[in-house]
Amino acid sequence: MAASTADRYGPSIILSPFLQGPASLPARFSCAPSLFVKSKAQKKELERQRAKVLQAQREKRLALSLKQKPDPILGYSTSLPEDHLKWENSELRRLILKNDEVWSGKVDEKTIGGSDENLLNFCLTEEQRELLFEALPAVTSQKSALEATTFEEVEHRRQEKVDEEVEVKKRALSRILSLRNANAKGIEKLNKLRILKAFSPPPKPGEPQKLDPGCSEVQAALTTYKIHSALEHAWENSHDFVSRRYLTSLVNLRMKILKYLRRTQPTRYHELLQRIGLDHRYLQEEIVVRSKLPPRPGKVLG
Repeated sequence: MAASTADRYGPSIILSPFLQGPASLPARFSCAPSLFVKSKAQKKELERQRAKVLQAQREKRLALSLKQKPDPILGYSTSLPEDHLKWENSELRRLILKNDEVWSGKVDEKTIGGSDENLLNFCLTEEQRELLFEALPAVTSQKSALEATTFEEVEHRRQEKVDEEVEVKKRALSRILSLRNANAKGIEKLNKLRILKAFSPPPKPGEPQKLDPGCSEVQAALTTYKIHSALEHAWENSHDFVSRRYLTSLVNLRMKILKYLRRTQPTRYHELLQRIGLDHRYLQEEIVVRSKLPPRPGKVLG
């Protein structure tokens, strides 16, 4: 019998699948760099999506910056709910007396803002008021003596009429000196005097205070007071375009004063901003006064 194939060719060898050719191997995942190469269309799409995300972030930052940007007239943001408190709680606002508050008797001869002086008409001090009341009886008595013809008549009039006339004149003088009877010009003059005293340089030890109307702090505070007065008028008279132009000129004047103070005295500049109710970012960007008036304090723009 013929020898079998195994006997003829020897024992057969069975190859392992790993030793066979590549055609017999199963498909496997490969990390070759060639598989990560993207087409031009894919690269364009990725760049477009990346640019879209960056643009959205820029718009969000810009919207937040515009929301926090101080109004060029008011000096604080009109989009933040409580930002108007910077003005309401400022030193300058506490010094300003409003006409309706004075005429209603809310601030007549009362202590305002920690000041010890009484508020009198014609900007009179308490010493001047006492001087008037002390001189009044003597003037009245002298007038009666000049009108009399004999010594007996002088004594008689002094006993009967002088005291009565003095009391009547004292009451009349008290009404005249009362701030409640002051007109708008008188209240404005008193406000300016109070601002001048508060923002003038502090006196040296042992020396009286010297009022300095040319001081940068005084000029900035007075200009801010005029701005708020003009703004109140513009709110009440929306068609008065002359007052709007005047308001714009006041804002530009205050900007020049503050820029000069920031350049020469940076420390005093930052201290002044809080005292007159302005945000610390007020001069960080260019100020452009728009034609539309800002809202009243407490009213937030959407």
